[in-house]
Amino acid sequence: IIKEGKFTFRGRPRAADEAEASLRLDATNFQWEARQWDSLVFGATLLNRMVQVHECDLRQGANQLSLAGELALPEPGESWWKGMFDFRVRGSIKNLTELSALLLPEFKYAAGEIAINGTVRGRNQQFNGLLMVSGSDLAWRTAPIEKLAADVRFMGSSIEVTRLELVNGGDFVRGQGILQLGEQPKYAGQLRASVVDLPIYQALLHPPILPEPLAGGAVIDWTGQGSG
Repeated sequence: IIKEGKFTFRGRPRAADEAEASLRLDATNFQWEARQWDSLVFGATLLNRMVQVHECDLRQGANQLSLAGELALPEPGESWWKGMFDFRVRGSIKNLTELSALLLPEFKYAAGEIAINGTVRGRNQQFNGLLMVSGSDLAWRTAPIEKLAADVRFMGSSIEVTRLELVNGGDFVRGQGILQLGEQPKYAGQLRASVVDLPIYQALLHPPILPEPLAGGAVIDWTGQGSG
């Protein structure tokens, strides 16, 4: 059911970045093969090379996801994140498999619960914000992750991972680090991992992470910094 569907465009189609446009969609009970949602409300405008997403609220069973913000259209050959943007996202995903069916085909192999909450702002490669992600009973194909926690802080030209933790039984990966952007990016970080049976996580470790399958277990303790 489409409760509201409205699209307006003023300008030249071949110069869409110079045009004015608006879109609003309110649709419920959508289904296309495995893709489905209970309700979706989306509203956005394009004016003076700025795309403003006024509302984007998705309801899909127990899943809830909302996004709002604005983005300056990049110049030709320029990355969007080098310009101006401001996004706020909040999601409570109780069934990642259902939500993944709306995305790329490969994501259908994801399962579990995940929550995301944060705000990220950027202007001229200077950033500000905090993004927090947590998950439980996750799986990618056959690889299980009982617990996921990650906090990413954006400060000026630095992106800091203040916490990264993946836990499954007695196995874990924990780390933190910082990336400083610029003409010569620099990084520093720490990572510690302990895995008893590596083949359990083969779905996560296949190329390009590791060229060949591994057997046995491993304990890794790494600290490093560098540039380029």
